[in-house]
Amino acid sequence: ASDGYELFVIVAEHPAVDGQTEAAYFAGEQLARLGVPSTAKGTTVDVSGQFSLGAEGLDPAVPATIRVGLATLTSDEGRRDNRVREALQVSQHPTATFTAERIEGWSGIADGESVVATLVGTLELRGVQRQVSWELEAVRQGNVISALATTSFLYEDFGIPLLNIGGVVSVEEDVTLQVQLIAEAAG
Repeated sequence: ASDGYELFVIVAEHPAVDGQTEAAYFAGEQLARLGVPSTAKGTTVDVSGQFSLGAEGLDPAVPATIRVGLATLTSDEGRRDNRVREALQVSQHPTATFTAERIEGWSGIADGESVVATLVGTLELRGVQRQVSWELEAVRQGNVISALATTSFLYEDFGIPLLNIGGVVSVEEDVTLQVQLIAEAAG
């Protein structure tokens, strides 16, 4: 990391923080057997990456990346998981990668502080790259930052076909992604 910046590496978990690093999707659907709208959730703990932060935001000298392995995304329904893997073309594109370009509303994060900001960058999914903004809530405890980042987009933005699973009446056209991450200072 450059002067004035700290390098953070994403870790699976840390004793100072409840929970673990994980990525999730939330997709609205209506199941024929229920007759009412519900939300499907799929998660994976296959999340890695690093970023370098300072009072001004991201260190331009260090790429800020978050990678999510898509092959291990699982929900409460095996058929849905298979359709999600097909729709995301996981065999050709096993990883979704977000490369952050800037943080808006960031003025640094001191020990014990929490910050709300917007993370802007490029998401690559299914070989398609699009600029997306994530709402970010971060808390610092010593040398550990825990953060929750949330974004939503239309399936068609990334060329993802609407899922068609036996028993599903309809699927909403947008999806929400969340990444809960724990990152430790590398220094």
